[in-house]
Amino acid sequence: MKKIENLSMEYERLKKKTKAWYVLRKDIDIYNWEELLDELIHFGPKAGIDEVIISFNSADLSCGHPTIAQVKEISQILKTVAYEISKAGMVYSFGPYILIGHAQRGRDMRKVHPSFDFMEGHDGLKSTMMPCPLSPGWRNYISETWTMYALTKPTVLWVDDDFRMFGHAPLLWPCFCPLHLAAFSKEVGRKVSREELINALLQPGIPHPWRAIWMKMNGAIMVDVARLLEQVIHRVSPTTRMGLMYSAPFLLAAEGQNWKALVSALAGKLPLHMRPSLFAYSTFDLHSLYASNENIQSGRDAVLPARLIEQTEVENFPNGPTSKSCAITFLQMALSFASGCDATTVYVFDRITPMVQHPEMIAMLGEKKNFLESLAQKSKGDGIFHGIRVLRDSNAGQNRHLSLQENNDFLKSNNAANVWINLLTKFGLFDHSERTKPTWRFALERCGISTTYSKSSVVAISGQSIRGYSKNEILDFLKSGVLLDLDACKIIIELGLEEYIGIKTIKEFSLKDCLWPNIVGVEEFFDRKLGGKPGTYLGGLLIDILNRCGLIKQDKKRARISSQMLDINRKPIFPLLTLFTNKLGGRVAVLPYDISEITCGVSNFLRPMRIVQLRETLRWLSRGKLPMAVTGGAYPLTLRVDYPDRILFSIFNLSLDAYKPQVEAYVGKRKVKKIEILGDNGVWKILPSIKWNLENGILRFQSPDKRSYEHPLFVCIR
Repeated sequence: MKKIENLSMEYERLKKKTKAWYVLRKDIDIYNWEELLDELIHFGPKAGIDEVIISFNSADLSCGHPTIAQVKEISQILKTVAYEISKAGMVYSFGPYILIGHAQRGRDMRKVHPSFDFMEGHDGLKSTMMPCPLSPGWRNYISETWTMYALTKPTVLWVDDDFRMFGHAPLLWPCFCPLHLAAFSKEVGRKVSREELINALLQPGIPHPWRAIWMKMNGAIMVDVARLLEQVIHRVSPTTRMGLMYSAPFLLAAEGQNWKALVSALAGKLPLHMRPSLFAYSTFDLHSLYASNENIQSGRDAVLPARLIEQTEVENFPNGPTSKSCAITFLQMALSFASGCDATTVYVFDRITPMVQHPEMIAMLGEKKNFLESLAQKSKGDGIFHGIRVLRDSNAGQNRHLSLQENNDFLKSNNAANVWINLLTKFGLFDHSERTKPTWRFALERCGISTTYSKSSVVAISGQSIRGYSKNEILDFLKSGVLLDLDACKIIIELGLEEYIGIKTIKEFSLKDCLWPNIVGVEEFFDRKLGGKPGTYLGGLLIDILNRCGLIKQDKKRARISSQMLDINRKPIFPLLTLFTNKLGGRVAVLPYDISEITCGVSNFLRPMRIVQLRETLRWLSRGKLPMAVTGGAYPLTLRVDYPDRILFSIFNLSLDAYKPQVEAYVGKRKVKKIEILGDNGVWKILPSIKWNLENGILRFQSPDKRSYEHPLFVCIR
């Protein structure tokens, strides 16, 4: 085989041959690597694999941070592995399993690496395995070891998602080691103790100034490490690209990651490969795709307009068919390509579960390749997600106001994996495990409404996400269409902008505090203009799933009440959904619930008429120009991606009942010449013009056949 001089250019050459680029993440065991390599070479091409990310001795068999001698041995093996992978027609990449360390898991590196300075938690607990990113000894170590990795000439050298400050069990909240405390003391100009710093970071109400300083400092530390890695790798292998796996942007926002600076530092002069996790490591739950979709969109929003290669990670853990079905694996892959991602990484085999033990997965990957290739052909280019904008705050960790109760809950907790995430991500971002507060996105997607983090004529705001925006930016939102929940409404009033939302005051109370006989019964949706009528009830035992609510005093002359809470005798207690047109010409709808609370009873909240209420409220806010709304069945996941010459609509049925999706989408002045539907055989077929209608810029069409969860609908209009 001839020597490849420019790995980056060779990658681009090979990528032109296929749009549905499959990457296999494969673990190799140092003790039987020849056997595992033979298996990979045999089964990889059958599964349609284009690229392989090799990892050594990960998870169960990880020794922690390997010694220099061990890395030398691994590097020699990798040269043989790389050669054999390339000879089999696949691209070789490498991903060290450990940079900082995901969790301690009983490992003790103190004697193995005495030069390391290890992380310390807020309570003084010291790690025996995870080094502090400020540690000079650790930085020297990664400079030497990653140089050896780079000399194996991987096309992409991956940084795993342990490159973070949170989630290093058993530490609850790192890092407060002497190095960190000294660095922070230097930032503020005086010596600060760990206890003093923690009290400042957890100050209730308006954030203490130290919180922003602390988070910016931590963000800068990680950027500094990323810059070091880039320099080390490109010094010896200048055409190797860097890759970054990440768990979720909102988690990194909670610890102060500076995404754009981090991406720039790690990439160098080459495109950076980003690998967002699609979660659902071990699940047969179709609704996990909502979280997968959110992570793709939020990751893209966090780092654009950086030059990136997006390749999602579809992972089964523990690897094997008992963790996740082939069906959900395929749906996550299809979602990736429908979203315009460049590739998808499958991590479904390891050295404990050989490929031969999961023949169904190998068959599925090979059989679906042509279908996904056809889908990817329509989704490449500069596409933009289009829908109702869900507001997010990339600096939420700095901006969110904490409560005394949250602080007490934090300090009493012993859940190392979730405690800091729980505390600082309750700012309105949906979390796949539903352990933190979701946004309107959680509800709207399940109503068949497409959502986005990009600009839109309607903005849905919940929680404290609006604290990251200036008054002028908020006023710009209020010139168009705005949907608010309880907390967002409270903050706008707190900022003195109540005249623009039609709510003069709002007093928070608990639904469970309503006393007999005025105990909460049902919400009556009586507004005929929005599809309701007197006697239409939005039941579902709301009192069981909702606690926090707002008692509003509206502008009675101009605000319109569309729903109200009734007691068990059908007597009105207080108004709920309120619509208002302000002097800026904007339209505002306020539903004064804490929308984050619906996660524990989403089916209770999303009754059929609730879906009508939300859809028609958004239609009113958008002045009849909904970006995309799907009806016809329960729990659709809808995507709309706009390109200069086409629009790609994707509908995933996340229920077990097949139905014919009906689509409505405002396309403006775009002239629709033809509509194509992707068949199960991977061939795009034209939908006859009698099957669709375009009137006043609104496109309407229906799937010609029923779609089950196994057969998502992909429609391209030109």
